[in-house]
Amino acid sequence: MSPRGDQLAAPARFRAASLARIAKAAGIPRHISPHSLRHAAITNALDAGVPLRDAQILARHADPRTTEHYERARGNLDRHGVHFLTAYVAGV
Repeated sequence: MSPRGDQLAAPARFRAASLARIAKAAGIPRHISPHSLRHAAITNALDAGVPLRDAQILARHADPRTTEHYERARGNLDRHGVHFLTAYVAGV
């Protein structure tokens, strides 16, 4: 089920299940969704110094103000489980 209560399509269920297996292999007990992984990729790009416009293109945001929300929220996301997963996948 999606956060809205809708049933996920088969490809989305497969991605979510794959992500759950990777998180479990990494020893991450928290739930991690494909959306949170996408959010972490954009946030990590901003942390790495990628310009906001380039992060906007990466995120496929039509409005730069949407990407600016990631910029403002960076300070409180570093403890989220998905950041541990991205480090695991990156081999850090």
